[in-house]
Amino acid sequence: ESALTHVIDEGEAGAVTISAGLLSASVSLGDVRTSVSTTVDVVVSPLNSWPANGKLRVVFPSGFSGSGASSAVFVAGGSGSLSVSGSASSVTLTRSGGSPISSAFTVRIGGIITAGVSGVTGNFSVETETTSNDDIDTGSASGVALVAGSFSNDPQVATVASA
Repeated sequence: ESALTHVIDEGEAGAVTISAGLLSASVSLGDVRTSVSTTVDVVVSPLNSWPANGKLRVVFPSGFSGSGASSAVFVAGGSGSLSVSGSASSVTLTRSGGSPISSAFTVRIGGIITAGVSGVTGNFSVETETTSNDDIDTGSASGVALVAGSFSNDPQVATVASA
């Protein structure tokens, strides 16, 4: 296990440090087709507590876009509300309200564009951070399989064109 140390306060009473650890994370997509807007569920098991005013940063593999991220909510294990800020390659969620989280939680992020190439993507980077952007825990989630093509009305059944 590797650890990063961040000095938070060097006042008269002594320094307070947070040692960043490796968190466990997984990612699943609401739609596994290429080049579509979808939801992304991120399951995080933090090593250290995630503060009520902390941030969660998800860096997407090549080809994904977070710039259209439109919503973020807790699906399980979390409290408070989440605001979302997206960029070309990542999304940052900022918590407000609620309590610190020290056990597994799941967030759902809406408006993410999947990569345009089918196959297994690269890994996703996941970080919990303080309100001042210092890492608390870092980790990665395995890539996901994307498929080309369109789906029928049943989102579980892929339409395959015959030659």
